[in-house]
Formats: sequence, structure tokens, C-alpha cells
Amino acid sequence: MTKKLNSTISIILSILCLLIIIWINIKIANRYLSADGKTQALFGLVGILSFSYKYWFIGLSFGSILTSILGKRKNEGKQFFGISMTLGILSMIIIFTPIWRLMI
Repeated sequence: MTKKLNSTISIILSILCLLIIIWINIKIANRYLSADGKTQALFGLVGILSFSYKYWFIGLSFGSILTSILGKRKNEGKQFFGISMTLGILSMIIIFTPIWRLMI
């Protein structure tokens, strides 16, 4: 097994979280494009009520950051820690940012 196990797990969790959140945002953008004018005007409510499950993935992102910190405590290397921490924070930010608006 590799010596950088915690950092590797953290990177995998972060990438998985990012991919899932991007997939959910693509679904939100497709629903917005297929909606009529009135629904588009109030789409913030529709997006929050229909796709609120995307906030559940904050646990995955938080787990990634915790695993990254565990890797730092076990001296797994600064570079792996930097990459895993950056990806963990990025995945946490992406969860709360409506990137689907950039896709329309």
C-alpha cells in the first residue's frame, strides 16, 4: 500500500464530490432551459426545492478535508496536502455556488 493513503483518499473524495455536483448542476441547467417564462422567473425556489439533495454532499467534502488534515498529521508531504486541501475547499465552495447559471 502507498504511504500517502490519507491524501490519496482525500483527493479521490474531492474529485468524486466535484463530479457529482457538476452533474447535478447540469441537470439544473437542463431543467431551467426546458422551463417556461414564469417558471424561469421563480427558478431559484424550484432549484432549491427540487435539488436540495446536492447539499448532502457537504459531508463528502468535509470528510475529504478531514482526511487531508489526517494526512498532514502523518507527514504525508506538503504537495499532497496542498492538492487535497485545495480540492476539498473547492468542492465545498462549488456546492454552494450556482454554477448552473454559467451553463445556460
